Amino acid sequence: MKSKMRTIIIFMLTGAIAGCGESQSRKVIDAIEQKVAGKAAEQKGVEKSIDENAIVTAPEDSDKLLEQGAQYIEKRMVSSGVEKLERAIELGNVKAMLALAKLYHDGKVIEPDSKKSFELLKNAAQRDCPEAMALLAACYQKGLGVAVDEEKASYWQDRAVDVGYAPLILSLARKEYLAARFEKKAREAAPTAKEGASIKKVMSLLDEIKDIDNETFIEINLLMGDIYMQGIGLPANPELGISHYEKCIKRNSMLAMKKLGMAYCEGTYLKRDYDKGVELIRKSQLLLKDDLEICEVLGNAYLDPEWNGFNRDEGIEYLEKAVKLAEHDYMIADTLYKLGMIYAFENRALSRFDRGVEFLKRASAVCKGAASYYLAVLYFNGDGIEKSLYASSKYAEDAERSLHAAPRIQDAARRLRLAIKTIRGY
Repeated sequence: MKSKMRTIIIFMLTGAIAGCGESQSRKVIDAIEQKVAGKAAEQKGVEKSIDENAIVTAPEDSDKLLEQGAQYIEKRMVSSGVEKLERAIELGNVKAMLALAKLYHDGKVIEPDSKKSFELLKNAAQRDCPEAMALLAACYQKGLGVAVDEEKASYWQDRAVDVGYAPLILSLARKEYLAARFEKKAREAAPTAKEGASIKKVMSLLDEIKDIDNETFIEINLLMGDIYMQGIGLPANPELGISHYEKCIKRNSMLAMKKLGMAYCEGTYLKRDYDKGVELIRKSQLLLKDDLEICEVLGNAYLDPEWNGFNRDEGIEYLEKAVKLAEHDYMIADTLYKLGMIYAFENRALSRFDRGVEFLKRASAVCKGAASYYLAVLYFNGDGIEKSLYASSKYAEDAERSLHAAPRIQDAARRLRLAIKTIRGY
């Protein structure tokens, strides 16, 4: 066809070049043929380009569009990134739906739009995306982009659990665990309290998890270790708790090392063993360097004279570090009290009454009754501070009325207050 077209064009132009010489005519014809061939090549290139574009927009390359969209957004080329994601969504890419839904929800790189986020999550959830199911349940539960609907929230949450979506299942399991732990404390305070939340629900939820990666494996076994170690919702079984922690330790879980190390050091659930406990905690410090709980546990361990690793200076150093790490004094009331007693009473060679008074005052302010009593003693004797019967009487009264003070402390505070009253005559 192309050959015929070229022949026709040449024939039509023959008259135009008839007046030229043979040599000149040949040049004109050659030029015309080259131009025609060039046009054909150009057309072929256009067709090839169209074919390549067709490949880019083909459904099997929607993942490529998703990847490009993510790269554009990472480089802050937001409009181009969103355009790529939208093209991938048009091709039915569920991951792109989820990614764009999160962008609309967060509202950090694009204008927040809860309705668009909801619609995208709904489309992804209907295409069996477990994470979208969980997020869609949250939308219905909190009224994000849609009216609150507890029934639909429950439906999509159950769907996510049924397909074994680990993050949601672990979250639900933790809630049940915390509820069971709270009820255990309530029953200890009031033995007549009825048992409510059952740890059996935690176990059944964990059984629903289908695909267990390394992180999920560790989280499950840490939770199971806590349940058996503390006896939450079922009889305590420390040995079984240890086995769950050790499974995590074999996978280099620093948190499991910390938990088991603390259990050995505190001696609440296991027979106290500072050697094992401190060794495990020190290993966990490779990542958990500035950890408040670790500092308190190590401080108390080094300050225990019954341990062959007793080291007063190191113990004080750890407790002082814990004080610096704490955001609120109520978190470290026992540590403040212990440091106050060390500086003011236990080691006169330290000559740090000022520090002792400072720590005891802070402990007293967060309802540490024993701290109030010993402050009363310091003010009564004038040790390290100006003697004041008024301040002594005030702190003694605080200790006597404190619900957190032991009966012997309350009794001692009452006797001191009465002695001050006799001295003052009123």
